[in-house]
Amino acid sequence: MKIAIVDDMHRDRICLASYIKKYFSTRNVPYEIVEFSSGEEFLDHFVKDAYDLVFMDIYMKQKNGMEAAKEVYQKDPKVSIVFQSTSDEFGVASYAVHALYYLLKPYSEEEFIQAMDKYQKQKGFEEPVLEFVSERVDIQLEYHNIYFLDTIKRKTAIHTKDHVFLTSSTFAEISEMLLKDRRFLICRRGVLVNMEMIEKVESEVFRLKNGESVPLHLRNKSKIKQEYLSFMTERMHLQE
Repeated sequence: MKIAIVDDMHRDRICLASYIKKYFSTRNVPYEIVEFSSGEEFLDHFVKDAYDLVFMDIYMKQKNGMEAAKEVYQKDPKVSIVFQSTSDEFGVASYAVHALYYLLKPYSEEEFIQAMDKYQKQKGFEEPVLEFVSERVDIQLEYHNIYFLDTIKRKTAIHTKDHVFLTSSTFAEISEMLLKDRRFLICRRGVLVNMEMIEKVESEVFRLKNGESVPLHLRNKSKIKQEYLSFMTERMHLQE
């Protein structure tokens, strides 16, 4: 999910970005935030299908948010727009671009969540899906169901809670896709683990929630453990 924040006030962009990060910290949804300090800057970079959700401040220098939103809507009617403003002056006008929500500054985290929950109800959040073929059957597996990857008899083995899928897709091909998601980590050559599934860190292995374990690279185990610790620390801070 790609989200744009368009606001000429730096502190407001920082505040909103923190709300977004905290909101997604408990949802397994990959997202990207891109910040813009003016409507002109945003429009210069905007192309159809580039963004799913745009938080647009209305009172900005030069081109205001309502004018920018109209141009966005003409190029891409599918994008969802949430207006932010210190006044409700443009509340009615926001319907012209089918705005998802109208937030009055300063707004609380609870009000922000209401806007996001409305987006979820209308558009939904899609958990990434890994698509592959196993035993001549097309499989679609959501990332959160993947515990770890390794290789068995020259095939890539995709381990879930209680099942192992074997596929001819190479470990390199699959791991390249999964490593774009913050949850996944290479813990040894040919072994990739979903850090959310780690229950216990032992001397030379990660013990997983389904009772299995994955080995750590002996020479780099301190670095690998530190990466896991950083991941968990990020999650805890975002949930504060």
